[in-house]
Amino acid sequence: MIIDLEDLMSFNVSLTNVKFKGFSFDSTYQIVDLVDTDHGIFRFRDFKGQITGDYHYLSDPPVFADIGDINFIVRNLTLSIDGKTSFAD
Repeated sequence: MIIDLEDLMSFNVSLTNVKFKGFSFDSTYQIVDLVDTDHGIFRFRDFKGQITGDYHYLSDPPVFADIGDINFIVRNLTLSIDGKTSFAD
């Protein structure tokens, strides 16, 4: 994937060997709550998991470069999205 910063530089980025491990959440709560025809709530409580992988990137011009691995751990995340929809006639 190439990320371009206009008139400055670009980055050629690669992410490989991505693995998702041990994902769980508190399933005693309702994930989607349709409150009304135009209103809904999407939520995860006590979300846990781990994402691992390998990456490398190189900038053009060649100023920045790195090769490494990612270990992203989520121990206790609660996410709630409260949304409403509307349609113009």
